[in-house]
Amino acid sequence: MTVTSRRFLVTWSVALVAILATVVAVNTVVDPYDRFGWQRISGINLLKPAVKNHSALTKAYQVERARPVTAVLGTSRAYLGIDAGSPAWPRSFNPVYNYGLPGTTMGRSLLRELWQAWGTGRLRHVVAILDFPAFFAPDPPVGDDEDQRRLMFLDSGAPNNGRQAQRLDDAFLSTFSLAALADSVTTILSQGGGDRVLNLRVDGTSTEADFLAAARAEGMNAVFAQKDEFNLSRIPGFQRLLADWQEPMPNMDIIQEMIKFCRDHDVTLMLILAASHVDELEIYRRAGLWPRVEQIKVDLAAIVAEADSDTVTVWDFVEYAPYTTEKLPPAGDIVTSSRWFWEPVHFKRALGEVMLRRVFAGTPDDFGARLTPATVEARNQFVRDQQRRFIGWHLACELKVQEKCAPPPDASAEASR
Repeated sequence: MTVTSRRFLVTWSVALVAILATVVAVNTVVDPYDRFGWQRISGINLLKPAVKNHSALTKAYQVERARPVTAVLGTSRAYLGIDAGSPAWPRSFNPVYNYGLPGTTMGRSLLRELWQAWGTGRLRHVVAILDFPAFFAPDPPVGDDEDQRRLMFLDSGAPNNGRQAQRLDDAFLSTFSLAALADSVTTILSQGGGDRVLNLRVDGTSTEADFLAAARAEGMNAVFAQKDEFNLSRIPGFQRLLADWQEPMPNMDIIQEMIKFCRDHDVTLMLILAASHVDELEIYRRAGLWPRVEQIKVDLAAIVAEADSDTVTVWDFVEYAPYTTEKLPPAGDIVTSSRWFWEPVHFKRALGEVMLRRVFAGTPDDFGARLTPATVEARNQFVRDQQRRFIGWHLACELKVQEKCAPPPDASAEASR
C-alpha cells in the first residue's frame, strides 16, 4: 500500500469517526425521542415533536422514570384529552402519568400499559379511558413486536426477562442512526413553534398541535366531516358482527382481566366511558346500534359489581349533554374553533377537565353518572330521553356540512320508540 493510499484511509477513517461522533453527540444532547430523559433545554430540546411516531417507545421509558402513583390508560383519547398535571387530581393521586397511546386499539394495549405502570413500583390508582366503539368488535391479538419486547412484562403477563436486548437496540437507534439525527435537527428547528409544535411532557401529556394545525388549515367543520366518514365506513362491519350477538359485548374480558389484576395488587381502578360528540352518537343511533351502546353500559356495571369492591368503579359520559351537542362552526370557517371537541371522537383537554372534576369533585352534577346494576337502566332511559329532546331541538344538518347531512328518516317516529 502506498503512502498516498494510507493517508487517504487514515483521513477517511478520521472523518468517518468525526461524523459518527457528531451524530452521537447531537442525538445524545437532543434526545429526540426522550429515550434517556436528559434535561430539556429551552431552544434546543424543550419540545419533542419527534415522539409523534415513537410514542410507544417514549412512554415505555418515561413511565419508568416517572414512577407514577396514578396511571391514565387508553388510546389517543386519553393521550390527547387528559392532562396528567390537572389540578382536578386529588393530592393523594400525584404524581400522575398519562400512558395513553395513539394508534392503538383497546385490546391488549390497556393491559400492557397497566402492567408496565405497575412494574415501576408505586402504582396505586388507575384511570382507564374507554371508547364505546371499541366494544363493537373483538380486538385481534397484538402479537410479538418490539413494543412488547421493551416492556417489563410479556402479553402473557410473565416477566420479560429478555427485554435488555430491545432496550439496547432502542438506545443504539436513538443515538447512532441517521434517522435519529434527522429527528434531532427537526427538534432543534421546531423550538420556536409554540403551540404549533407537537410535544410530549415528561408526565406523558401531549399537546394538541396536530389537531390545531388541521383546524387552522381546513376548519373545524371539515375535520369533523372527515371523522364522520371514517365512522360511517365501520358501521357495516359492526352491524354484521353484532346482528346475532348473544354474549357480553366484545372485549369485556379485557376489562375483567384489568379488574382482577388491580384487585390482586391493591390498585384502585376507575373506568371512564368517555364522551363523544353528537355526530358520532347519531351515526350509531341511526345505524340501529344504540341498543348495543346501552348493553355496553349494562355489561360494565355488571362486571364491576361482580368485583364486589369499592375500589373499582365505572363512570359514563356517553350522553346528549350540552358539552357533546355543541354546534360546529359553518363550513369554510377556518377561524372559529369548537370548545369541547377536536372532532367527533377526540375531546379537548377542556372536556377532559370537566370529566375529571365530575368523578373526583362531583361537579358539574348534570353531566356523567356512575354506573351500577341498580342505576344503569335508569341511566339508559335518561340518555334516551336526551336523544328525543335532541331530535326535537336540532336537525343533524345544523351540525354538519350542509350538502352531506340529512335528518334521520321519520325522526319523530324514531324518537317515539
